[in-house]
Amino acid sequence: MSPTLTTRVATAQVEPVWGDLDATVAKTLEIIRDAAGKGVEVLALPELWIPGYPFWIWSLPALEWQPQWSRYIENSLSVDSPQMMLIRQCCAANKLWVHLGFSEREGSSLFMSTCWINDKGGVVGHRRKIMPTGTERVIFGNSSGDSVKNVIPSPYGRLGSLMCWEHTQPLLRYHTASQHEQIHVGSWPYLFPVLGEDMHWGMTRDGCLNLSQAFAAEAGTFVLVTTTPMSRAGALRMGITDEVIASSPFQVPGGGDSRIFGPDERLLAGGDLDPGQEGLVICDIDLRDILKAKTLLDGVGHYSRPDIFSLYVNSSLNRSVNYVSRSSSQIAPTLLLRCPPLESSCPIDVEDPIGCASASEEGSEVVV
Repeated sequence: MSPTLTTRVATAQVEPVWGDLDATVAKTLEIIRDAAGKGVEVLALPELWIPGYPFWIWSLPALEWQPQWSRYIENSLSVDSPQMMLIRQCCAANKLWVHLGFSEREGSSLFMSTCWINDKGGVVGHRRKIMPTGTERVIFGNSSGDSVKNVIPSPYGRLGSLMCWEHTQPLLRYHTASQHEQIHVGSWPYLFPVLGEDMHWGMTRDGCLNLSQAFAAEAGTFVLVTTTPMSRAGALRMGITDEVIASSPFQVPGGGDSRIFGPDERLLAGGDLDPGQEGLVICDIDLRDILKAKTLLDGVGHYSRPDIFSLYVNSSLNRSVNYVSRSSSQIAPTLLLRCPPLESSCPIDVEDPIGCASASEEGSEVVV
C-alpha cells in the first residue's frame, strides 16, 4: 500500500517531570491527547524523555552521582511495564504514531532507547543508542547490531530516528539513509547556545541543529528535531543546586529549540518558541517534496559510487547468554524481551490512566 502523501507531523519541545517515571508517563498521555486534538498524525518526543535526561552526569562530580543514579534506575521504563502499556493504549485510543525516547531498564541495566508506537498501540522500531556519548557511557550500556535497523514502514512513509550525537557518525548516517527514510526524528536532550571554551562546539545548540539540518539533505528526508527545555525547578529536582547552575556553562532556564526541516535542508517550522517554553511545533508535510530534492541529491542512489565505496554492516543481535540445543547444532538465543500484545493488558479508560495503574498492580500479570 502506498503511503499517505501529506501528513501532519509534530515535534515536541517539552520538559519531563525529571526523574519521575509515573509523572512523566502521565504527562506523555496529556501530550498525545493534545497532539491528536490538533490533527497530528506523527509525533516526536525527545531523547530520554522518560524520565528525563540525567543532567547530573555533566554537572556533578562522579562520586556524587550515586543517590541520583539509583533513583534514575528505579524510574526508568521497561518495555513490558504497565507504564509502557498506558502509553500504547493512549496511542491506540487517539490514532497517533509516536516516537518515544526513554531510559530503558532491563534488569538493573540501562540503555538509551527509542521506539515507535503505532496507531494500534503496537511497539515497532525499538532500538538502542549505538554508542552513548562521553559520560553517558558510565551509566548506559551499548546496543548490539540489531539497532542499526532503524527505519520502519508506516502509512505515512518510512519512519526512522537517531539519537543526539549519533548524527555525527558518518557510517551510521549513511546506513540510515540507505533504508530510504522519509520522516526522520532527530531526538536530542536540551540544547544550550554556549557551553564554555573547553567544551566541544558541536554540542552547542547551533552545532546540534547544524548536524540535524545537514542530515536532511544527506538522506533526502524530513527531519523532526525534538528537544527538552529545562527549568530551574527541574534542575533542582535532579539535585543541581543554584550554585552549580550558576557555575556551569548551561543556561537554565532554557535548552529547548525544536524544529522541522525539509528534505532540502530548509526550515519549515520552529525556532520561534522561547528556549524555556513548552509546546508543539506542527507542520503539514508532503512526501512529494522528497522526490524534488532527490532529483539532484540521492546519496544512496544516483549520486553515489558503490563501485568505489561500500559499507558492510553487522546487524546481528548479541546477547550475554546463549543456549546450545542438545537436539540441534543451532545456537538458541535467550528469550528476548518483548512487548506484550495490547489486548493482554487490563481493560482501562485511557482518559483515566490512574484506574489502569491501580488495576495493573492488583490484577493478573502480563504474559510475555
